[in-house]
Amino acid sequence: MVAISKYTKKCKDTIGGIKDIYLMPFVKYNRWEIQSVGLNLTAFPTTTITPFECIGSYTQTSEFENGSIFFNQSISFQLNEVYDVMDVQNLLIADYRIIVKTNNNKFLMLGVYNGLKAIVNNNSGTTKGEFNGFKVDFSGKEENPMLLISDLGSLGFAISETGFNYILNFNID
Repeated sequence: MVAISKYTKKCKDTIGGIKDIYLMPFVKYNRWEIQSVGLNLTAFPTTTITPFECIGSYTQTSEFENGSIFFNQSISFQLNEVYDVMDVQNLLIADYRIIVKTNNNKFLMLGVYNGLKAIVNNNSGTTKGEFNGFKVDFSGKEENPMLLISDLGSLGFAISETGFNYILNFNID
């Protein structure tokens, strides 16, 4: 841990935004099955995650409620040309956990203990150069901040090669 008194101003050499997300249905686990040290995720049950290339961003804000601290987590991303690939309204049916890969190649997990809920917007744009597709916003409230993941494979995350079908059925063989 870096002592604040030793922190010096850094040069801006990072890139904002996210380039990939990994979606997984929220499954209620016992607290001992998910472990972290500080902000680093150190243990998680073996899980298959579904990757998406996307353009997006995330935010996390702290909130005080009845003497407790909570973290409001949200992620917003765009999926274009998915009309004939999947029924995105099915994202509204369940809660999810999401791993984001930032443009700085860092992995963060949102919705670790409570999951995230989706809101979907369909945008047509007015010209060829404007976005045409679905904007998906996930949000949730957690007792802990987002957790860093050093290596997906070492924590038991298996990346789905087949993805899922158009109704978001994650049990594809």
